[in-house]
Parts: sequence; C-alpha cells; structure tokens
Amino acid sequence: MTVAAASPSLIQRWTAWRERRRASRTRHQLLRRCPRALDLQQRLPAGLHQAWLAHASDEFPGLPSLESDWLLASTGLMQFFLAAAELEGPCALPSRAADAVWHAWLQWDAAGLSTFQRERLGREVPHLKESQLAGPLDHALSRCYAACCRLEQLNPLEGRLPLVFELDRRLRMPGGWHYAWHKRLHCLSHQILDVDGDPRGRQHLHAVHGASLLGLGLLTAGEQASWAQHLQRLSRQDEARQRGDSTGSGSSCGSDAGSACSEGGSSCGSSCGGGGD
Repeated sequence: MTVAAASPSLIQRWTAWRERRRASRTRHQLLRRCPRALDLQQRLPAGLHQAWLAHASDEFPGLPSLESDWLLASTGLMQFFLAAAELEGPCALPSRAADAVWHAWLQWDAAGLSTFQRERLGREVPHLKESQLAGPLDHALSRCYAACCRLEQLNPLEGRLPLVFELDRRLRMPGGWHYAWHKRLHCLSHQILDVDGDPRGRQHLHAVHGASLLGLGLLTAGEQASWAQHLQRLSRQDEARQRGDSTGSGSSCGSDAGSACSEGGSSCGSSCGGGGD
C-alpha cells in the first residue's frame, strides 16, 4: 500500500512563501543595480545551485543557503568574472561567499566552467590562490574595486561599495570580510566577520584609494580632477593647521595604508583571484 506524502504544514508553507518573496525582491534590486551580472547569473547551468548546496557548506561552514543567498552569492561571482575578464592584470576576489560558488563549480564541472567563461566572457578567468597573484595584493584589489564600480556606474572615489565588496557583510558570512570605505582616510578597509557574521577586531586598511587608482590608470579624467581637488583641500587644511587656524584631519591614506594589510592569508581580505599578469 502506498503511503501518501505528508502535506507541508502551515508554517512550512508560510516560510517558503516568505523566502520566495525575499528572493523576488533581491532579484529586482540586482536588476536595477547590476543588470549585466544578473543576466549572466540567469544563464548559469541548472545543476550548479545543487552542487553549491551539496559542497560549499563543507568548505565554508555557516554559509547562508537560502534562495536569496544563492542569488546574491552567484551574482557577486558573475560581477567579479565580468570585472576580471575586462581587465589587464590580476584581479582579487573580495568575497568568500562568491568564492564558495566558484569552488563548488570547479568541483562539480571544471570543464563546463571553462566553456561558460569562454562563451559568455570571451576568455577564461583562472582560479588563482592569493599567493599566485602577480604583484601587490592591493593592486589586484584596486582593479577589482574600480571595475566593479564601473559595472554599477559608481564613482570609485565616493566610497559606495559594489555588490561583491559588500556581499559577505550582507550575507553575514562567517569568516568573511566586512568591507567599508574609511571616510577619514579615504581608502578601503575591512574587518573579519566572526562565526555570527559580525565584524570583529582590527580594521585592516588597504592601499586602495585615489592615489593607487590613479597610479594604476583606473580613474577617468573627471575622477582625476576630483582627486586633485581633494588633495588641494587636504593641503589647505594642513597649512591652516600648521598656522594654528584649523584642526582638520589632513590625511589621504597614502603610503601608510599599503603596509596595513601585512599579515597575509585571509586577514588581507582576498582568498582567490583571476586574470592575467
């Protein structure tokens, strides 16, 4: 005799409805914010979601796994792929949640991943460990930051973070990175997220600021003029402070920020990357 499957309870139906609604809102937000990355996400192979559910939580304990979480993490990876494919030089991935999708794809179907990248991006984006990235990590992080800002039509000097840089914080990813724009020093910084997904401990500064973006050729003409005006303001504040007329901060996060990310490993806010030398 066949036993009929139990019908979902009222609370189960309500929970499923709430998650579908949440995923729908997330999709609409991503459509407005980064349509190219979302379009690429919609073309992912059907089995990747299940592969991510099956494998990612083992390597990344505490990984959020609801439908909306998958949508954010996979779209964040697509934003990174678009940035890395359009850049010359290595590009650092600033999200462990996005990296979990990449790792699951490599384990599930590495050949299919290569084919997807060639067909959708025009080139392959190799998966590289942080130690394999050529040049300083902050240069690779600067490239990623500037390119992802372009994908969302953001000014990289104004401190609004693109999706992949705020992804771990938004998902409260245990062991992930809480990125922020340091308003006083005008540079990128991050903190490690604890097991509850809360930022804890020291704030790590990065040499990702106007000077580094300018030096790497990542600013438009208008942004270069804006950065020059910012430096002029700082110079005037410094002169006024020296005369005793002002107490302005006068710091632009220059070369000192480059040494702040010096402990290596996950503390530097990137586990993997891609792109050429």
